[in-house]
Amino acid sequence: MKIQFQETGGFVGTVKVCQLDTDALAHDEAQTVKRLVRESGIKVSGRHCDEMGRDCQQYEIIIDDGREISVTYDDGNVPESAWGLVGYLKDRASPKRRG
Repeated sequence: MKIQFQETGGFVGTVKVCQLDTDALAHDEAQTVKRLVRESGIKVSGRHCDEMGRDCQQYEIIIDDGREISVTYDDGNVPESAWGLVGYLKDRASPKRRG
């Protein structure tokens, strides 16, 4: 399973990214990622953002496990079930390099 994550927005407009491949992770870590994806309830692509929340953080998650699912949430629209995955990915994201 491959996961791409991008966090954007906020007042400063920062961009942070993270890419994971469960095949390249230690077994326990890979199992954690798979569990968080399963528990997130993310099953279909979609955009779930409030257009009025211009300064909200936005989280784009692309999950490729044989079929690609792409979702975008803002802070106010992340389902409770997906916060574990979002938090995990945020902890591993680093500033995107320009260029």
